[in-house]
Amino acid sequence: MVANLAEYREFLRVQAQNEKAREAELDKLYASENEKMWQKSIAYWDKEQAARDKLMAEVVAGQQQQIEERSKRYPLPHANHTNLAFQVAFNLAERQHNLQASQTLMSSIATPSSLLQIPSSEEVRAAQASYAAELARQVEEVIAKRQKALAQRDMDRAQVLQQRSEYEDRLSHEQQELTSRRTVPGPNIMPLSW
Repeated sequence: MVANLAEYREFLRVQAQNEKAREAELDKLYASENEKMWQKSIAYWDKEQAARDKLMAEVVAGQQQQIEERSKRYPLPHANHTNLAFQVAFNLAERQHNLQASQTLMSSIATPSSLLQIPSSEEVRAAQASYAAELARQVEEVIAKRQKALAQRDMDRAQVLQQRSEYEDRLSHEQQELTSRRTVPGPNIMPLSW
């Protein structure tokens, strides 16, 4: 009976070692898989951000070039062209002015007597000012949307980090529970007979 008990204890010890080795291997696999997934997510986010930044830089550069070309063609007295919002507003006002000129030309073709009616410079300036204000509002709206999108991205990243932390906490807790449940019978516990 003592020999069977010693053999049984040795068997249990070997089984416990094998189980610990399997658990360690599974833990390594889980950790490496989690790290791979995390790195993929970060790489994807960085790629998206780089694409957004590149696109925004191209748009801004194109707008800047158009604004510079137009400001050379239609210089304004005492204009400060370093302010992007002003430049965009100027661009919109210029487009509107060109549209009004085209409409005036079209209407004069339809009615020859209207050729003598040319909008006054005050009307043109008033139209430019109202369109500049509207464009400045639109620029602020675009900036607010971009800031909101960046804040949402940061919140998404924080949520993923929180979920990862919670998952690791649960995994650690489950490992502790498994370890505490797995006790080797002591000398006072009799094994069941087979």
